[in-house]
Amino acid sequence: IPYGASYIAGLAYQLAGEECPADWKEWLSSRIHDCHFEYPKSTHALCVRSEGPCNTAHLINTDEDAHTGKRSLRFFATRLQPEQQLFLYKKTYYWKEDFSDSRYDPVFSPILYPGQTVSGWVRVPTYGSDTWGCAYARDTRRDVTIFGEKVRLPYGGPWQRLQVEIPPMEGGLIDEAGFCLWTPDEKVKKGYQLVALVDDLHFDGLPDYSLNFKNEKTEVWSERHT
Repeated sequence: IPYGASYIAGLAYQLAGEECPADWKEWLSSRIHDCHFEYPKSTHALCVRSEGPCNTAHLINTDEDAHTGKRSLRFFATRLQPEQQLFLYKKTYYWKEDFSDSRYDPVFSPILYPGQTVSGWVRVPTYGSDTWGCAYARDTRRDVTIFGEKVRLPYGGPWQRLQVEIPPMEGGLIDEAGFCLWTPDEKVKKGYQLVALVDDLHFDGLPDYSLNFKNEKTEVWSERHT
């Protein structure tokens, strides 16, 4: 939806022969694919999953702080276990199992490929706890997760960039990418809360991968649709 809004707004300015406002020009042109959170209430369809039990997890668009622009995404989860990893991510490919109703039997291409780079910015506010984080991407074909460099995110500290370069591969299929966050065992007790602000999640670079079509398969959505 944010991409669609930016795309249509950009076309509207062109058709009207008007100049886009300066503070929106970058979002509507060169950064149209970014998760920038400048639209109020927008989450850019980011999702959360946890390695272990998690009582609640919330994503809230906020004007509390931002790496660029005026808004970012605040993420918090409660009743976590020490060193429990939380994954905040964007789906970059959908399987038929991700849908409950096929209707038009869509066929998808990934929006992120081997050889590209995942990057974004994270900050822990003063009311959070010392946290560690890294960028990551998951190859769903091999069920392998590629992690970037681990970075310490002190509470009240500055915005820090997390990134990971996805290596070239044959037959790889990246279905999610984003941030992995956790708090070290010695810093917290059982049932702690993790809080972070994220901004400017971006995919960049040239794909570097190959496919062997004999290893590919056709997805069949239902017995009635072939």
